[in-house]
Amino acid sequence: MRTCKSLLWTLFIVQFVYSTEKIRFESPDSVHIKQTLDSLLSDKNLMALQYEILHYNNEFKEIAYQPSYASYEVDTVIINSNENIKQSYLKHVAKNFSNFKVDRKFNKNIEKKKKTIINKYYFTRSTPKINVFRYQREKLGLHVEMNSKFNNYFSGLFGGTKAQKDRWEYNGEIDAHFENVWGAMEKLIFKWIAIDSINQKFNFELHQPHLLNAKIGLILNSNYELVNNDYIQTKYELKVDLLNSFYGSYYAGYTQGSINTTDNGLERGFISSNYKALAFMFNNNSLDDMIMPVKGSQTNFEFEIGKDSEFENLYIKCRQDFERYSPITKNINSCFKFYSEYINAFENNVGKAREVL
Repeated sequence: MRTCKSLLWTLFIVQFVYSTEKIRFESPDSVHIKQTLDSLLSDKNLMALQYEILHYNNEFKEIAYQPSYASYEVDTVIINSNENIKQSYLKHVAKNFSNFKVDRKFNKNIEKKKKTIINKYYFTRSTPKINVFRYQREKLGLHVEMNSKFNNYFSGLFGGTKAQKDRWEYNGEIDAHFENVWGAMEKLIFKWIAIDSINQKFNFELHQPHLLNAKIGLILNSNYELVNNDYIQTKYELKVDLLNSFYGSYYAGYTQGSINTTDNGLERGFISSNYKALAFMFNNNSLDDMIMPVKGSQTNFEFEIGKDSEFENLYIKCRQDFERYSPITKNINSCFKFYSEYINAFENNVGKAREVL
């Protein structure tokens, strides 16, 4: 009977705590008080939470505790990666935790930091493990373990056919992808596609989360395309990341390109032109793998506003790319992809070579 009464009393205390956040005891049983408070601290899992005595009467028959939230500043951040990344670049990862505090919102803020790291660094596809440790008695530190995964591969395919008048036509494709070659978190992509002698495409991309040991990141893109032997389009893009958060990464940059029409293209109504524009981009990436994802999503939105020499007015261009993966069973996954592109010139028509088909 005594055990049953104690159990009911404990349940009453827990219910009372979660509704008013004040705990009252009717006896100075130090063991019972300590066990109750320790249990509550364990359930809430808040390092900054502590309980302090609020009041007690002369006979110690009414003892009240109330929660108190402390605030501790993190002094040291240790970044550990399973891949060979230079320490100077890992220090920039640590700067994501500048002025970070262990307080009432610690659990919520630490989850935001994890999502920020996943959005910022393409090679981190799983949630980083973050632990708090204490050193020199009163100082706190964070240990961040990044499960980095870099992909490096090269593939190529070449072919040729003998056309009329003993002229050879070639086709092929090269896909080269290199990551963290110099231990600087960089990503280099080179692609070449030749359908035939009148349709070719070269593309080069550089993704650098921290340019030259600086805090800012950079995306550089260079593109060359020959289309049906009608025109050659060259395009250069430079984007710099302005802000990184758990929502995603925001970029701003500059785009410049040109359309050089061939004699064949002139006969078909294509016109040579040059264009330049300001570019903005938003990217959110929560995929669990960059090559063969099983779950997660990726959103990429780009916006351009600029001027084309073919017409006097400004033009705008938007592009949106979205994909989402979800596991259905152990061996079956679902994939949903959406892509849209739009270009419009104010009070004018877009050049034929830049139309979105």
